[in-house]
Amino acid sequence: IKVVTVVGPAPGAVVVPVVGVARFALDWPAHRSVTLPSTLPRQGFLLAVGGTGLTGGITAGRLVAGTTDAELYDGVTCITEGVPAARNCFTGTWAAMGGAVSPGASAWFYYRLPAGDYAVGSDDHTFLFDRYFTFGLVQRVTVS
Repeated sequence: IKVVTVVGPAPGAVVVPVVGVARFALDWPAHRSVTLPSTLPRQGFLLAVGGTGLTGGITAGRLVAGTTDAELYDGVTCITEGVPAARNCFTGTWAAMGGAVSPGASAWFYYRLPAGDYAVGSDDHTFLFDRYFTFGLVQRVTVS
């Protein structure tokens, strides 16, 4: 048994600079698997909130200038299953944010991204087998 004696006041709590909330849930009409603020700073913490059924992590793909929401959501222009896409909508800059968040739980996800427009979706393992980008279940987010 070791005895530790602490002398003096306890340090103040560390403030986490939260820049937004990321909520995980499949929303087919809104074309989303995760909902975020539409604009984010280049780096910061997201409060990730687990939704029903999704355990959530986040994948962000930087978009080529001129890519429209319609192209992101149609499932054939930007990403297809097994055949080349009609158009290359992504620059090659991809980022994974955070780990997994269980339904009903929350966690802090730190990210740092170059400025630009991104398609952001969940990378959760569900019946969609990580195909959120294929099904157009992504949200456009501008990082500035």
